[in-house]
Parts: sequence; C-alpha cells; structure tokens
Amino acid sequence: MDLRFPPVLALALLAVPAAGSAPAGTGGPDAALAAMSRAAESYEAGRCAEVLAAFETLDEAARAGLDGLAHYRWGYCTGALRRGDPVPHYREAARLLSAAAGTSQDLGTHFYLVNALLNLGRADEAAAAARRAVALWKSGRLTVPQGRPNAWFRLGKLFRDAGDAKGALDPFRRALDAEVTHAGTLRTAYLERIADGARQAGDVALAERAQSLLDARRPGDPKNLVRRARTLLAADKLDEAQAAFDAVRRRGGDLGMAAQYASSVIDRIREVRKEGLEPATALADGTPLAEVTDLAAALRDAAGRASQALAGPAEERRRRKGEGVRFVPTPAAKAELLLVQAEFVGLLREAAVRGAPLREWAVQGGYAPLIHHRWIKLFRQRAEQAAATAGEKQGE
Repeated sequence: MDLRFPPVLALALLAVPAAGSAPAGTGGPDAALAAMSRAAESYEAGRCAEVLAAFETLDEAARAGLDGLAHYRWGYCTGALRRGDPVPHYREAARLLSAAAGTSQDLGTHFYLVNALLNLGRADEAAAAARRAVALWKSGRLTVPQGRPNAWFRLGKLFRDAGDAKGALDPFRRALDAEVTHAGTLRTAYLERIADGARQAGDVALAERAQSLLDARRPGDPKNLVRRARTLLAADKLDEAQAAFDAVRRRGGDLGMAAQYASSVIDRIREVRKEGLEPATALADGTPLAEVTDLAAALRDAAGRASQALAGPAEERRRRKGEGVRFVPTPAAKAELLLVQAEFVGLLREAAVRGAPLREWAVQGGYAPLIHHRWIKLFRQRAEQAAATAGEKQGE
C-alpha cells in the first residue's frame, strides 16, 4: 500500500482523560469500537502512527473486543513502523478472519485473511482461502462495492493469490475504470501491482494504462522508470525499453545494476533475431514461459545446457583480414547453440519483464557472461582456449 507517515501532532489528545474519569477510549466495548473506527480511517489513509496510537490506548479488556481486521491493521503498522513484532497480531487476525470468512460477504474479510496468512508464511492456506473467496465471488455471494477502485484491486489480488493471473485482469481493469471517476483514490502501491500483474499476465495495454497513471503521480521516480522499461519490453518496443533501462543504469546503485542486466537482455534478444530466430515463448515440454513458476531453476538448467553447447566442436577458418585462423562452430554445433540460446534468451526476457532479481540469480548460477556477451564470441574464446591447452600438452 502507499504509506506516508507525516508527523502526528495531536495524538496525545487521544489519551487525555476527562476530569475525574478514566482516560477516554481506554476500556470497554465502546472504546474498542471507537478505536477500530479511528484506526480503519487512518489505515486507509496510510497513517500508521495513528493506527498504533488508537490501539495502544486500549486496556486489555477493550483489546479483547478487537476484530480480525483491527489485528491485521495493528500487525501491519507494527511491522511498517518497526515498533515490535507483528506476528502475534497476524496470528490473531488469521484466527478471527478465518472464523468470519465462512459466512462473510465482505470482500475485506477475505482479502485480509489471505494477506495475514501470507505474512505468516502459510502460503498453501492463503491460496486455499483465496480460491474460496473467488468461488464466492463467482457464485454472487461475495460483494464488491461499485465505484471503489481499491475494492476492485483487492478482488483482482484474490484471483492472483488463487493462482489465476488471467482472472485478475478484469477486476484490475474495473479498478482503473473506477479510478477515472474517483481520481486519486486508488492506492499507489495497488496501482503498481496492477501494472506489474497485467504486464506479467501478457495484457500490455492494461499495463501501459496503469503505467500512465503512475507516471503522472511520480514523474522521474527511478523505480517507476524501471517499471515503465519493463512494460516497454513486454510490448517488444526494444529501442524504447533499452533507452529507459540505460537512463536508470546511469544513476548507479543496485537499481542501476539491475537495469544494466535488463539492458543486456535486450542485446541478447537482438543477437538471436539477427540469426533469424525468436526468443522462445515456451519450454521444450510446451509450458508457456509466463506459467513457469520456478523461473530461476529453468534459467539454471538452460545455462547448464548453454555451457555444453559453447564447448561444442569447432572448425578453423582463415581470417578474412590478417594472418592466422579463427574458430567457428561446426554447422551442427551452431544449430545446437542457437537452439539453446533462443530458449535461454526467452527465459531472460520473461525474467526481465517480471522484474525478477536477475543479477542475483546470474551471480549465484555463474552465468552472468551469458547475459553480457555475444555467444559466438564466447564460443570462439572457449575454442581458442581448448586449442591452446591441446598445444601445450603436445609440447610437453
């Protein structure tokens, strides 16, 4: 979510007691209800300090009357402001929201139940809860307030958490439609997720629409520039995407390094196309790359096969200029090399579009040179090294 934490100057008033009475809002069910109301408003506005202030004034009896949404908000803001351990609140939120979800037609109950489970690392339970919520929506038993951009986003996220990335696109589209008539009410963090989710699901038009709204809100923001570059890459606008990545790369830092890797991916796409091929869009078994869940493992596997292909048989050719010979792959070795490269570059493109930590993956997997250098050059270097090693052995 889009959280802003301005100084809160009047929070002390919440705990000032009336003359001769207990502090206002500290005990009893009425105090719990009042605190939940204040906290809900503050949470929606991204004012986490006020959320904590509303709850921390309550005594133990009043805290016992808080519902699951209150505990989720308390936990989230505790973590966001680093004011303690959010886990106990997430656990209580999951318990209370799970009990309520069986009969609740309220979208927020299901949305925050899934979020609480995810924050607790209970991914399987979260996916199951999301699937139940989606089924309720499809049967007409779960309501989404019309004209509420944030609500439509939450429904879309439930689809994604249920494993249906394509199904999320219509709610995301409705969120943007509602934003047109309620400008500025859709959280920036939600808008970012719509742009990312649409791009990753292959709906470039929806991604670009969300991206335009982000550009208007945060012009010049480096993270937003990277997101735009990924959207351009998904649209196969390579020149524009590379220019955008290069602009971020020149800023340096971790974000600049990530942009450098993405820019090199575009170089590899061009290299494959120069050979008359296209980056793969599916694995050898037919699985679309967009549906590959363990992309890091797929890249490691392809890199291993690439290493073997780069060490394939070579033949000598006279240099076109100057004396000596150069090494080139045999026709069969070149065909194998291009086949592996097309698959590897397709996976790289998918990783760059998703915003995966490609640099970390490449360093851990030892295949950064496959991203940054022309493969035919790498092949020649290996062939020359192999020939030199063979020559040294003959001279012994």
